[in-house]
Amino acid sequence: MRATQVVAATAFSLSLASCAESISPSAVPGLYTLVTVDGEPLPYVIRDTVSMMVEIVGADLNLREDNASFMHTYYRITRDGLVSTETRDDWLGWSVDGTTITVENGAVGVRFTGTKSDDTLRLMSRGVEYVFEK
Repeated sequence: MRATQVVAATAFSLSLASCAESISPSAVPGLYTLVTVDGEPLPYVIRDTVSMMVEIVGADLNLREDNASFMHTYYRITRDGLVSTETRDDWLGWSVDGTTITVENGAVGVRFTGTKSDDTLRLMSRGVEYVFEK
């Protein structure tokens, strides 16, 4: 019985994947704002030690028509009780292949892959999901 359930679940998953619509490159450009990281609302703690905590408090991803993009990521850093903020700016490129969108900067090892549905980008990087909305 278990093997039948596994086969049925696999067939169902494959049928869903084949129903996914291709992403039209012309529907991608725009300004997207980070809304969740791994299903959690912002701020999102990316490092928490005895003396320091680093949180992502926001990010903007601007995907341009020329397949270039720019991402501003905003951090709050608490060191020994003192709070400061920092912004990281990254130039990236983006491309579409069927149902997958890739946003990356190979020079610094930043790579996100995922999907677009309506005005929502769901991008994965190093096992973490980032959800952006237009």
